[in-house]
Amino acid sequence: LDPYLTFGQDALFEVTFTDCNLANDARLGVPIATTTWRSLCSRTLTRAQALRCMEMLGGTETVLERTVAYVSERHQFGVPIGSFQAVQHHLSNVAMRLEAGRIAAFRALYLASETEDSSRETRIAELWLRETYVQATLIAHQLWGGAGYSLDSDLYLWSQRAKTLDLVSGRKANQLEQ
Repeated sequence: LDPYLTFGQDALFEVTFTDCNLANDARLGVPIATTTWRSLCSRTLTRAQALRCMEMLGGTETVLERTVAYVSERHQFGVPIGSFQAVQHHLSNVAMRLEAGRIAAFRALYLASETEDSSRETRIAELWLRETYVQATLIAHQLWGGAGYSLDSDLYLWSQRAKTLDLVSGRKANQLEQ
């Protein structure tokens, strides 16, 4: 087992089997047709994608909640910075995108569990949420200022995770073409 260090703090390992012989009667299951195998893999990947949408949804929610708390406590010119209209606009834009993403994510998750092919709905949810998650962390960093880059806050971890999920999701153009 060889661990990989990743930008997103994922626990990834490479497992290598050498000189591993398996008798035919020790295999699980029976041989299946290529089309069945492709269908099974496609459904599994779509379900994983729907779960990744839920992770992005939760991450965006957490970033928004923590940022609202921060701008409520941080004072400038004797008032909380959350009272400034520009700050409120930024946070309300994130909140609106978050709610749209919530609907898309739950629909994708439901369809992935109930239907044979929910890849379209799942791609839509993932495209929306990956953009929303990255935007939320960028806005949060603007509002937190230097405190957001400090190791004392966890905001940098959420930003790393948002960028990692954005990269893992693949090229936006490829997803739109499917």
